[in-house]
Amino acid sequence: MSGKRFFIKLFFTGGMVALLALLALAGCGGGGTGEGLLKRALPANPSPEKILIESINATNDVRSMEFKEEKAAIIPATGNARATSLRTVLDVSADQESGNAHGFMEWVELNINIEYILYQNKYYWRFENKDTWYEMPSTEAPTFDVSKITRNIGEFMKNFQAIDRLEDEFINGRDCYHISMIPNFQNILEQSAIVDYFRSVLSSDPQKPLTEEEFKRKLEEYKDVLSGAQYTFEYWVDKEYLVIRRIYYHSQASMPLRSDGGTTFLKLSIDTVFPKYNVKVEVTPPETAMEWKGI
Repeated sequence: MSGKRFFIKLFFTGGMVALLALLALAGCGGGGTGEGLLKRALPANPSPEKILIESINATNDVRSMEFKEEKAAIIPATGNARATSLRTVLDVSADQESGNAHGFMEWVELNINIEYILYQNKYYWRFENKDTWYEMPSTEAPTFDVSKITRNIGEFMKNFQAIDRLEDEFINGRDCYHISMIPNFQNILEQSAIVDYFRSVLSSDPQKPLTEEEFKRKLEEYKDVLSGAQYTFEYWVDKEYLVIRRIYYHSQASMPLRSDGGTTFLKLSIDTVFPKYNVKVEVTPPETAMEWKGI
């Protein structure tokens, strides 16, 4: 699998988010009215570590959520080459207990909009405002598990270079703590779960299975890239309920995406907003759906 194909698989199939979950996700918003959240209190001038620990506990207690996520991968213009960008926008309502979800995705540059449904571990989608639904293989279905979000934070807190409390922010009427964290990827990349994840991705092409020697070489190549990249992780925590309201991830690195073996400078960002928790999520599967055969 080429470096470019590997990156696209990571980014647009949700694998990059899964990787972030293993390596450890605008605006804080929505208001607490009607959310049924428990009010929680912290001591005066809490440390950023204390804020994040309590945010894990509070967010783990939610039953459902609305969220909007924007992903962007940008290769800046160089020489005669124009800038390249790949952006997607998700707008989702998800139930944590059943795993059911309903949402919309926009592929910005391609001007493609789809509606999708997750129902009892089955994944359906259709082009927005079209009648034909398609059923995808269950292995392709995305998941929206709030425990992954909080597990990310917990893993980063075990392996960070710096953690700081920034200036509090009011966004959409909610008063939030603002935390910034820089993880230590030298430690994180040695974890067995990370190695296993890379093995599953790098070995996913049955037509070109990797030898153990090839796998180790590829793994070290991507370790070097991730270790040398610049990362920013920011969290906004609701002061009244201590749930996560926004997570912003940004990185920039020279990635091995060129066929000639060279590197390409890449910027990646994932901005996830949680405007409301404990919403009523009603999901109904389509009456009929065609099996998706791919393009």
